[in-house]
Amino acid sequence: STRDELQAASVVCLCLPTTAHVKEVLNQVPLQPGSLVIDCTSGDPEQTSALAAQLATRGIRFVDAPVSGGPKGAAAGSVTSMVGGSPADVADASVFIEAWSKKVVHC
Repeated sequence: STRDELQAASVVCLCLPTTAHVKEVLNQVPLQPGSLVIDCTSGDPEQTSALAAQLATRGIRFVDAPVSGGPKGAAAGSVTSMVGGSPADVADASVFIEAWSKKVVHC
């Protein structure tokens, strides 16, 4: 099942309509400590920070990586990701983020 696959995943990438959707999904999945969540949602910064702090209490790492460029940029492979998180987590996430982003800016 999808739930079992997510539970076993060491990296989860999400791009959902709002931070509330991200929180809803992540609260339903028992991610393992050490897992890395890469959230590409252009969400609410305060809610995203609170979610990252909540996940950290469970040992789950979080990188905020919203994208700009819209659907046309995504189709053309020209989106920009604005990435926030600890330097170590951003470094671990970069291999994934660079796969869909033409430009990555660590904020």
